[in-house]
Amino acid sequence: MTVAATILLLLSLLLVYSLLGSHAQTPENISLGSGLTTTTDSTWLSPSGDFAFGFYPLDSGLFLLGIWFNKIPEETLVWSANRDNPAPEGSTINLTASGYLLLTYPNGSLDHIYEDAAASSASMLDNGNFVLWSSVSRVLCRASNINRHPLTGTNDSCRRHQAFLQHEWNRGLLKGKFPAGGAVRRWKYGAVCIPILR
Repeated sequence: MTVAATILLLLSLLLVYSLLGSHAQTPENISLGSGLTTTTDSTWLSPSGDFAFGFYPLDSGLFLLGIWFNKIPEETLVWSANRDNPAPEGSTINLTASGYLLLTYPNGSLDHIYEDAAASSASMLDNGNFVLWSSVSRVLCRASNINRHPLTGTNDSCRRHQAFLQHEWNRGLLKGKFPAGGAVRRWKYGAVCIPILR
């Protein structure tokens, strides 16, 4: 199957998931000044609790700022903002009072995850997107597991998106690469549920 066909299949699955989840609760807004840290077990959840945004722990003791499936036994990472630079213990992510998404490391260094037009709030949605909103409810930035492809129609202003999907259609497998040249895992997929990566 071609890359375009792969993208269309994934978009179709996401559309079905979005339609099935259309009866879900309204997402809670994450207000300016809100933040998360690696030292607490807090996350920003989607209304259903299916997806979480926050610091995903790695075996190395470091953390990826990311989105993961939250309601399955082995929580599965689908997107990361800092794949090439995992955060150490004591790091924080803040939706600043100025409307920017800022990752701060314990040594004081900063990583601007989003710094374009100022956001007025954010939400973790039931479709797996973490969204920054303008003051007129326009999407400024959408982070998800497929937003790097132009066919998705999403705003690619959140920098360094890292999706963990690759596909080997001829073998009926999905495979994912973990950061820093880590091991590749493979899963057979079914018609409804596609495990992505741990």
